[in-house]
This record gives sequence, C-alpha cells and structure tokens, in this order.
Amino acid sequence: MSSRIEALSFMLVVFFFFQRCYVSAFTNGLEASALRALKNEWTRSPKSWEGSDPCGTNWVGITCTNNRVVSISLVNHNLEGTLSEYISALSELEILDLSFNTGLTGPLPPNIGNLKKLKNLILVGCGFSGQIPESVGSLEQLIKLALNSNKFNGTIPASVGRLSKLDWFDIDDNRIEGELPISNGTSSPGLDMLLQTQHFHFGKNKLSGDIPEKLFSSNMKLIHVLFNDNQFTGKIPKSLGLVTTMLVIRLDTNRLSGDIPPSLNNLTRLDQLHLANNKFTGSLPNLASLTVLDEIDVSNNTLEFSLVPSWISSLRNLSTLKMEGIQLIGSIPISLFSLIRLQYVNLKRNRINGTLEFGTNYSKQLKFVDLRYNNITGYKQAANERIQVILANNPVCGEVGNMPSFCSAIQHQSSFSIIPIYNVDSVA
Repeated sequence: MSSRIEALSFMLVVFFFFQRCYVSAFTNGLEASALRALKNEWTRSPKSWEGSDPCGTNWVGITCTNNRVVSISLVNHNLEGTLSEYISALSELEILDLSFNTGLTGPLPPNIGNLKKLKNLILVGCGFSGQIPESVGSLEQLIKLALNSNKFNGTIPASVGRLSKLDWFDIDDNRIEGELPISNGTSSPGLDMLLQTQHFHFGKNKLSGDIPEKLFSSNMKLIHVLFNDNQFTGKIPKSLGLVTTMLVIRLDTNRLSGDIPPSLNNLTRLDQLHLANNKFTGSLPNLASLTVLDEIDVSNNTLEFSLVPSWISSLRNLSTLKMEGIQLIGSIPISLFSLIRLQYVNLKRNRINGTLEFGTNYSKQLKFVDLRYNNITGYKQAANERIQVILANNPVCGEVGNMPSFCSAIQHQSSFSIIPIYNVDSVA
C-alpha cells in the first residue's frame, strides 16, 4: 500500500513539474502581442518568428526570463521596416540590439523612453533618421547608447545628461548638428553631467559652435573624446587637460583656432592625439609628459615657425609622428629616430633643411619617412634598406639624371588606429 502511495506521489510531482514547465513556456500576453506588432511593422522579419509564444518557441534573437522578454538581439538579419512604438510595452527589456540592418528606417518611436530597464540601446549601421527622441533621457538604467552610422539629424538631446549610468555614447557618422548641450545648473541637463561616461564618439557629423569650457571636469572618467570631422570653432578648452583618464583625443578636421593648450601635457595616459586640419596658431606646447603616446598628428595648422620639437625624443612609446605643413624649420635631430617603437614619420611640406641622417641607434621598427617639399640638401642612407624614405621635391633630388629611389613620390598607405564604433558584448 505504501509503495502505491509513494508511486502516486511521485507521479503527482512529475505532473506538476511538467505542468509548471509548460506554463512557464508561455510569453507574457502583452509582450507577445507587442512582438507580433513589432514584426508587422517589418516587411522582412526573421523566419523563425512564427506562432504566438516567442519565449516558448525560440524566436531567434529573443531572450526571456520568467516569461518576460529581456533581450532582443537581431544583428545583421536583413530586417526591413520601422521600429514600432509597441516596443515600449516590453517593460522588462534590458538589451535592444538591431545593428547592421540597413533596411530599418524612419525615426525612433518617441515613447522609447518608457523602457525603464533598458541597459543597452545599440542600433549601429542601420538606416534610422530624424531627431533622437528627447525621451532617451528617461532611460535611467542605460549604460550603452550606440546610434552610430545612421541618418539621424537634429541636435543632441540635452536630456542625455540625465543618464547617470551611461558609459558609452556613440553618435558617430550621422547628420547631427548644432552645439553641444551644457547644463545650466538648475533645470536644463547637459553632457557635462555624464560623470560616469567613458566614450564620447561624436565624429563625422555637423556639430558646430565652441567646445564649451564647462564640458570637461576632473570628476569625469572619459577615455575617448572623438569630435573629428565636424564644424567646431573656437579654442580647445583648457579644461580638457583636467580629464586625466583620457586615452584618445580626436579633434581633427574641424575649424578650431587659437593656441593648442599646454594643459594637454597633464594627460599622461594619452595614447592618441589628433589635431590635424584645423586653424591652430601659436607654437606647439611642450608635451614631454605624454610618455605613453603612440600616435600624434598636428598636421596642416598655421603654427609659428619653429624647430622640430626636442621633446619628441621623450615620447618613448611613439610609433606614428605626423607634423605635415606646420612650418617646421632647421634640421631633424638624430635623436628623433632613436625612439624604439617609431614606425612612421611624416614631416612633409615644411622648411626643414640640412642633411637627413638616422645615426646608428635608430628604431629597428622604422618603416617610412616622408619629407617631401622641404629644403633638405643631403642624405646619409641608413643601413636598413627596408626603410622607405621619400625626399622628392627637395634640393637633394634636384640633380637631373638617374634619380635614386628616395626621390620617388610613391604614396605610402598608412592610417591611424581605428577606434571601435561597435561592440556586441553586453555591458553588465
């Protein structure tokens, strides 16, 4: 008798176990309807999005916890259509990643700010357009905001300044214009309030006006300030030198002017400094403290006539040196080539003279030296024949006859390190 009771008890346990598993497979009804509405807005959607139970029937890209949708990740799924306002019904959603679906177009829904638990909003490489909704500033749990490589226009919403947990803010390669929003100390937020943010990726837009002095402070944790290829004017704010966590600064290809501030020498962790193609004047500040600097480019600025800076020899980590067209004069000190990691040097279109020589202690990694359009009269070739040297349009190449190879004007294909604009890894 007892054995029958034990068997019956076991069967009941198994029954309730399977019943619970079956019930737990069903998606929350409101959220299932929201996902179907989302699908209906797409003219091309994932093939597995069939049936009425997204959590229970394994809709691709959908992750659920306790019957609630917590993640939608559909990277490069050839989706087409718009992002439905019904997305806001997914109140437990933490991750929304629709990156690299160029067929996703139109504006973001204004009510996207209702996703109060959203941590990652990643829409890289789509076709979204219009103004970034002001309601984005209501996503109080947001850590990563990546909207780069779309067609967004309008201005940066000041409300982003309320995102106290934001780590990554990327709007690179859009059509965003206007000035950078700064808080007024009372009711209006601004980017200066983002003390936890490490990434400001704003390059390749139409941003304009001054870079505000108030934007930066010593309380910030920024490591990347990428403002390249915009229309910024005015001076580099001295306050930039207060952000000692900084690793990469890109202010190249703007309309910035005035002196390059000596406060940049405080950024002793800086790895890359790009200030090329602006309207800077004055002299180069001493940046000898930037001993971990890997790349520096200050090309094409109207700086004062000066010798090749002696402090460059202190940059023991330097691999790339670009100082094209900044009115350098005199000869190149041999010590410059002794930097052990140096690979690429571009000092063309200056007024450098004398004899080019590398000495005996030059970098074994040195690959390319471009000194076209200078006044160099002699060249003592290095023992390492693998170094490509270009001295075309210098007096040393003025003789008619058999031109040596270093008088050729062959272009070297080189580019700076590319800062990643997309990271599929979730931010906890």
